[in-house]
Amino acid sequence: MDYRVVHSYVNFVDYRNEIIEVLSDPDSTIFVDTNMLSQMFKLRRAARQEFYAWVNSNLTRIHLPHWAYNEYMKRAVDPNKLKEFYPVRLGTVSRSLMSRGNT
Repeated sequence: MDYRVVHSYVNFVDYRNEIIEVLSDPDSTIFVDTNMLSQMFKLRRAARQEFYAWVNSNLTRIHLPHWAYNEYMKRAVDPNKLKEFYPVRLGTVSRSLMSRGNT
């Protein structure tokens, strides 16, 4: 049996532009996963603040699934140390999203 290997390459400029287009579309829905929550530790304070401002301006499109919240909190370090990275408690965000029917 012959196997054919397909080599594909990602054009990162095109990929980035497509992501920007999707994120800029007010009708697109965004789901936050555990990995995205953990990335806050890699951002500097100014970048985190910029991200939070973007999130606050897009709250109706962003969804934090319960499983992502639970998985993150199980693996999170001391919650008191998270205050710098998350200005509000994740539970508060989760309850707020759930009250709007976003699960």
